[in-house]
Amino acid sequence: MIRMRMVRLLLGDPGLPARMVLMDQDQKQALVAALGDEETAALLASFGRLPRPDCHDVLAQVVGRLGGRMQRALIHDLRGEHLIAEIELQTAHGIAEIDCRPGDAVAAALRAGCDVLVAEAVLAQTGMPATLFRTSS
Repeated sequence: MIRMRMVRLLLGDPGLPARMVLMDQDQKQALVAALGDEETAALLASFGRLPRPDCHDVLAQVVGRLGGRMQRALIHDLRGEHLIAEIELQTAHGIAEIDCRPGDAVAAALRAGCDVLVAEAVLAQTGMPATLFRTSS
């Protein structure tokens, strides 16, 4: 698994999906994933405060109040054109793996401050050079 971070949220033209760009820590590989409207809104909300909690905030609160915590977000498989993701929650009964959309996994990880990991096989099939997305520093 490769640790990655979200570096960009590309908002599409009307009728086109938004895309999130994840980049590895060495800035060599990037993963671009299309997002639905709900995932896009959740990621945008991760960067600012909403007047009321959204479902990702509620998830974090519920997990915390039940004594658990989010361990990490995983993008672990590619089925057809769909990336498959999950979040791992540490609970009193061990690790719980929860299936979810990649954008939701990243949004939850941003709120929890935990790692986003992408399987090497997924990057081998879908990754692209990070140079396409680097910003000048």
